Amino acid sequence: QPQAVFYPIRQGILHWTLADWVHPSQIETPSTLAVHVFGYARRLLLEQHGGVPPRSSWLELVCDRHGISPEKAPLSPL
Repeated sequence: QPQAVFYPIRQGILHWTLADWVHPSQIETPSTLAVHVFGYARRLLLEQHGGVPPRSSWLELVCDRHGISPEKAPLSPL
């Protein structure tokens, strides 16, 4: 698959998934099926947000879209 299907944003801006000022269209493309949140973004989510996406962030919007309640099972260290 083309990169935009699973990796629509480059590694250097993965923190955008946790920002409340980013519009979903800045992360998702029409061909995006999933966004692989890994490494750096995962670490930021744990260290700066207690494993729960910040309010109004793209990641929280996606959780809401799919009926996921991160507060019930926050991301935990590996």
